Amino acid sequence: MNNIQTETTDTVATMNTVISQVVEGSRLAGQAGEQMRQTQQSTADLVASVRQIAAGAQTQAEVSNTLRDRAGVIVESTRKTNEQLTAQGTQTTRLLDYASRLVRAVRVFTLPASRIESEPMDITETDVTVQMRLTKDELLERKEVVGV
Repeated sequence: MNNIQTETTDTVATMNTVISQVVEGSRLAGQAGEQMRQTQQSTADLVASVRQIAAGAQTQAEVSNTLRDRAGVIVESTRKTNEQLTAQGTQTTRLLDYASRLVRAVRVFTLPASRIESEPMDITETDVTVQMRLTKDELLERKEVVGV
């Protein structure tokens, strides 16, 4: 009987130890489960953050492409404007030359009452405009005098 009691006591002690270990294992499993849940939540938060960063990067890339395209349009417009201004400058120079020639050519036509010889002069844009008006008026007067 002593043996049975000893074995029973040992068995009860072993069972108590096993039960304590099971309880401890359950507690540790619960902690591990909670830590896994926190890890999953952190991972989900990180995935959401990465998605936001990717979406922001995509938006920035689209905006950058739009700005690059608009800058290209501006550069092309600037190039065309420069070409047109250069052409306009050339045409203005030619116009001044032609106006100066016209003034010199028309200067020979004077009214009989006002045959005052004038000295050749340097012609500016303002002079050309004034001279052209005077020349036009003089030609109209001459036309009336001649009767054409």
